[in-house]
Amino acid sequence: MAANAFLIDTDIFIDYLKGIHPACAFLDSRQFDIYYSSWTRKELLAKSGLRESERQEIELLLGPISDDLSG
Repeated sequence: MAANAFLIDTDIFIDYLKGIHPACAFLDSRQFDIYYSSWTRKELLAKSGLRESERQEIELLLGPISDDLSG
């Protein structure tokens, strides 16, 4: 377990998917335990006009990250 845990907002994931360096560097770092809420998953996957390739990219990104905040 990493020393620091962070609950990541939807906007950080959007920045990551756009390739914005600070978001990419943060999420790609193995120094932190990264979490997101189920609401973030819903926001990312419910975007109007989302292509299947985009949906798959989001699922791959969120896959290794936990949305279980119960500890």
